[in-house]
Amino acid sequence: MFNHLLSIITEIKGNVLTIGIDDKLLKGFKNNDCVNVYTLNKYNNSFSKSKKRISNKGKTINIKRLKKYFKKNSLDYIICDYNDVKDYLKYVVRDIVYTNSNTLYLYCTSLDDADLITKRFRRYGAVVDIKKFKQNYLLTIDNSNSKTNWILNKIFYMSDTAYNIVELISAILTS
Repeated sequence: MFNHLLSIITEIKGNVLTIGIDDKLLKGFKNNDCVNVYTLNKYNNSFSKSKKRISNKGKTINIKRLKKYFKKNSLDYIICDYNDVKDYLKYVVRDIVYTNSNTLYLYCTSLDDADLITKRFRRYGAVVDIKKFKQNYLLTIDNSNSKTNWILNKIFYMSDTAYNIVELISAILTS
């Protein structure tokens, strides 16, 4: 899967946001001069934003407020690890659809997680393609035709919150 992502990284041009990816993949951006890379790495439940420089720490931003730091359709590509954003999924899906103008590459380890992500992005009209590798799944989500709406965002937020509460109650009852 990492070789496939590295081949994708070499073809990318434009603004790229990476959330929680490995250093092996970040090294692939060093050879590509046509890319502005924003990296968000997890440091003690906050994310550090650094532009073009992987080793330098940037300012700390809140993952729940990606819309505040990136304008509408300002990011061409987003590469993301599901394990880093699963706690903030109801915020991240909304903000990714708002800020991404082209494609999102998201990788996860479970088919249940891939189905949940697929359901949440298809609500906005995104086209989702799932590729299975040995132990991981790579989701290619095309956000070029996605639409956001303030009222629907509130409704989706409430339904995601209700889903999280039901999951929490079921986890408590089964344990």
